[in-house]
Amino acid sequence: MARAARAFFFLALLAALIFIYTPVVSWESVTPSVDLFLALWVLLGFWAFMRRQVFLGALFLGLSLGTKGVLVFLPMAAMLPILAKWKSKDLLAVVGIAGLFFTPYLLRNFFLTGNPVFPFFPQFLGAGGMDPQVSANIQQQILAKEISLIGFFKSFWNMSLFPQKYGPDIGGLYLIFIPIGIIIFLRSKKSQIIRLTATFCLIFYALWYLLAVATSRYLLPVFPFLAILTAITALYLIKLARITRFLTITILVLSIPMSFLTYFWTFEPYGPKIKAALGIYGRQEYILRLLPYAADFFWVNDNLPADAKLILYFSSWQRPFYLDRPFIVAGNLQREIDFSRPELLSDKRWFINQLKSHAVTHIYSSVPVLDQVNEELIYQGSFGNIYRIIYWNGGW
Repeated sequence: MARAARAFFFLALLAALIFIYTPVVSWESVTPSVDLFLALWVLLGFWAFMRRQVFLGALFLGLSLGTKGVLVFLPMAAMLPILAKWKSKDLLAVVGIAGLFFTPYLLRNFFLTGNPVFPFFPQFLGAGGMDPQVSANIQQQILAKEISLIGFFKSFWNMSLFPQKYGPDIGGLYLIFIPIGIIIFLRSKKSQIIRLTATFCLIFYALWYLLAVATSRYLLPVFPFLAILTAITALYLIKLARITRFLTITILVLSIPMSFLTYFWTFEPYGPKIKAALGIYGRQEYILRLLPYAADFFWVNDNLPADAKLILYFSSWQRPFYLDRPFIVAGNLQREIDFSRPELLSDKRWFINQLKSHAVTHIYSSVPVLDQVNEELIYQGSFGNIYRIIYWNGGW
């Protein structure tokens, strides 16, 4: 019993280290993105369903569905191999419980856009301020993507070895051990678990490939499973023979510094990370080195009153993560009004009254949004300016 406990501990520890030292995981862990939460809920849901824990599995599945909208159907589809042989009453319980946790996401979408499953099916359900035809054209481009068996496998190869195209890479560790592990354990006593895990990962990856979501971080939910399979394979090879022990340990040891090197060198500037790790750069200086546009948000944090509220007109690659004031993003997620195109409004007074009704006090934009009598330039930045809104006659 003690030996089995130690073996399980080392297996869990090795799998955790492999997962942590995956470059895309290292990168994601220092960002405000939600992909790691999605990976956690998917892993826990898979574990619960494998143990026939209906309530827990449905709870975690519901949390995963409501965590990241662009991937909403992937966890659900990937769980199908496990749920396929369940009784109808259990499946209904899963749908009902998961639906309770998924409902707030649907209500949010409906409130913002009028379409509960936005950005899907805009031509039928609408897309808020976005032209439904524009969104439909984007989906058509995805459907028109050239699909091939070679491309299916080549995409994973590219993410492993050529991260410049896909963002933070995943390293070569999975490419080495996963094929070996599948061959070794496919006929073992644990073949059902291995088969279900491999099927889950394959379905998730296939959907990622078919939907043309060309970024490795959207694959994060499969990496905990890949890390476990890699750890099982590595420990098996360590015990198999002297030569396999030497090769496996060598690869595992070298993978740690290589993970850091590929993470530092291939995705983001190398120098600022090292200087931040050594304490040469503080938090704000480090952020400004990587995200120069954040200087405008830091100015807002330091100079505008705490009750200030902004409407943001910025590019899609900018993120308001470091803005410490309430804000409205002037994008297409507005059902009643498209704040991104105020110049098209025939009634400027109505638009300004809308801003006032939402307690907006300032505008962040690279160009003036309102007439000169309704806004005052108080800060001019490299990526955007801050304008104070002037309301006249109670609503103007």
